[in-house]
Amino acid sequence: MPGVTWAAGAGELDRKPFVGSAQAGDDAAVIAMDCAFGPPKAKAPALVARKAWAFGGDVMVCLIANLTADQAAGPVRTALDQCRQAGAVTAAEAGKAARALPDGTHKLDKVRWVFHNGLAYMPLFPAEMTVKVGPVTGDWHRINRQYNDKPVADKVFLPVLEHGTTPRAVSCGYAVAAVASPAAAETLAARPTWTVLSNTVARQAVRFADGSIVAAFYLPGSLTDSAGNAILTADAPCLLALRGRDVFASDPTHKGGDLTVTTPDGRRVKARLPADGTVIQAR
Repeated sequence: MPGVTWAAGAGELDRKPFVGSAQAGDDAAVIAMDCAFGPPKAKAPALVARKAWAFGGDVMVCLIANLTADQAAGPVRTALDQCRQAGAVTAAEAGKAARALPDGTHKLDKVRWVFHNGLAYMPLFPAEMTVKVGPVTGDWHRINRQYNDKPVADKVFLPVLEHGTTPRAVSCGYAVAAVASPAAAETLAARPTWTVLSNTVARQAVRFADGSIVAAFYLPGSLTDSAGNAILTADAPCLLALRGRDVFASDPTHKGGDLTVTTPDGRRVKARLPADGTVIQAR
């Protein structure tokens, strides 16, 4: 998945048991994981976050919750992509006209969107980003000893979300959407086709324009609206994908067991979740 969150000195990935996915048809899916990094044998992790990637149609929304890095040695960053540059790169900051970015490394403030090669990269709210555009040089020997160390050069596009040096319990995120032009990116940023229902340490969820909902329940409980009314309830940790009247679920804790879900239309559906994380339909 795109969107690695890391910092210098954060150490190695500490693999947590909460990880998995759920999907309803071809257009609604969620992937989630409990992230932690730390030096070997450390008493506490250097960086933690709960991350969920929600998919609806031509949009991916990445939610980052409880981002905390008290012990990291450098700034915490999330790389939104890294690819060969294919055409112009355009960026829009709050209160400023959109502009094409020349070759170089650009530190941008209150970014609303960045457009490159048919994709718009949009923080969930205006945020600091670093965008690298243009030539880089390196060699493949650094990552694979079977290759020689002859330098190679290419042009790259690397957009990075900046979280600062010591984030604590931060909730943030971004969307990546297929759009035809910078003008279309501006239109989508002004009228998103998704709504973030929750982005907390307990639950992460997104509703898309077609009504589908995808959610990661790290704890049992309810998604609620602004008035406190329950939208979706699960009585066990799970990953959910709802499309129409269909409800699909999986167990990211890999323990297995019974699950009861109360849907937005008030139905109670049940499932016996397999311990291997398989996605099944709740009925």
